[in-house]
Amino acid sequence: MKLKEIEKQRWLFPYEHISEELVDALDEALDNWERQKIAMAEKQLLAIVKKCSDHIDALLHLSLIYGETGRDVESYVYAQDAV
Repeated sequence: MKLKEIEKQRWLFPYEHISEELVDALDEALDNWERQKIAMAEKQLLAIVKKCSDHIDALLHLSLIYGETGRDVESYVYAQDAV
């Protein structure tokens, strides 16, 4: 699987089965994370994973959020799910 650059310095794994709705939801979640709205970003990423359990980008970003917030076990679990 190859990464696709969607904007300068923004990359996604392309999936045919991921809807535009989920792509937009991921963008919104990442924007919230960037604005330090961590709880909102986490909630949005979990909603994406609920709809698409193999969404690598959402799984990876959940792992990063959990790592940043000291939830190392959760970070590890989501990182493993992403690979």
